[in-house]
Amino acid sequence: MSKYNIGEIIIYKEDTELEGVFGTMKKIKAGTKVYVGADKFAHYLNGMIQPLGECNKEGYSVKGIADWVYMWLSAQLPIDEFLDDYEISEVEFKEHIEDALEELGMWDNTGNRS
Repeated sequence: MSKYNIGEIIIYKEDTELEGVFGTMKKIKAGTKVYVGADKFAHYLNGMIQPLGECNKEGYSVKGIADWVYMWLSAQLPIDEFLDDYEISEVEFKEHIEDALEELGMWDNTGNRS
């Protein structure tokens, strides 16, 4: 059984075809990021979701959650303009989100925290 962390980023290493609803085929390009949700679904940035099947969730990836939150907010709000105005980098903003999540007890146990 696979083990995942909530928010873990999975990156496709090669082009893949997935069968969607009603038998439609979706092409996923190599390098596409997928985020593990607390609902046992893989979440794509385009809104697509995919069941992960039988899996265990063992903890959190604050790096992945921060990345998702940043991308979600920047698609909805002028976050990039705000960051530019205050000379805050995207990386620094995400690090603050990671720190806030860890303050809530969501320790990153993925080993990929930068």
